[in-house]
Amino acid sequence: MLTHKMATVRLEPILYRVVKLTREGQAQHFIKCLHLRKSPQSFAYAAVKALCIYGDIQTTTALEILQDCTGVTSLAIWTLPNAEVSPIPELMQEQVNTLPLRRLSLSVASMFSTSPSFTTLDIARVITHLEILDGWVLWTVMIGIEKLTQLTHLSLALNLQLSCPEHLQKILNHCSNLKVLILRSPENQNDVNTWFKVHDIHDVRIVWTDESSWWDWFSPSRNHRNTWDCGEDVVAWRRRMKGAYQDIQHIEC
Repeated sequence: MLTHKMATVRLEPILYRVVKLTREGQAQHFIKCLHLRKSPQSFAYAAVKALCIYGDIQTTTALEILQDCTGVTSLAIWTLPNAEVSPIPELMQEQVNTLPLRRLSLSVASMFSTSPSFTTLDIARVITHLEILDGWVLWTVMIGIEKLTQLTHLSLALNLQLSCPEHLQKILNHCSNLKVLILRSPENQNDVNTWFKVHDIHDVRIVWTDESSWWDWFSPSRNHRNTWDCGEDVVAWRRRMKGAYQDIQHIEC
């Protein structure tokens, strides 16, 4: 029969596998708990595989957490840098570049202080899943997404008034390994489909959702499926239909 200590040793890596931090106090407590161990970084490397940092957490705190959790393969970093600590985004880039990431979700300001370009982010050439929360990404200047040809899954915000269809088409043309492009928009489905028809964009890989990125990490439902998986299902269905349904389909998770 397992003793309490043995059970704790076995359960802890499971409990720490997905870590979601939304408050500065909670993040500080997490760091403190890690550093109560003899080898905090070794434990964090082996245990923490998915990490979401969000809310009022200071970027200096987020950086400290990433320096401990060096085995993360799925990261959501949705913090905004402190105005008085300008080097932090660049330090964040350096730290994120050391991680064995496959999936990255971010607010651009968390890693870029000025002139964002994903060509300067080494990890961006390795990840297969990229989600960018900022609504302006498809508006004006391209920021290098179209050069990330290894991407298989991409999620961006779509604004029917401001998004540039040429930018979107360029991403579709250049990202040859892309399987799913999820576009987030609060508009209704008819308006979304009209926008694509007006701009003559037809691509089976495009799906649409009006759900927040927050939902994948913090949904209260145990049955909530990952948006990436739901997007794959929609694309697979459209391929089976062989073009019979050209309208952009809404993800139902």
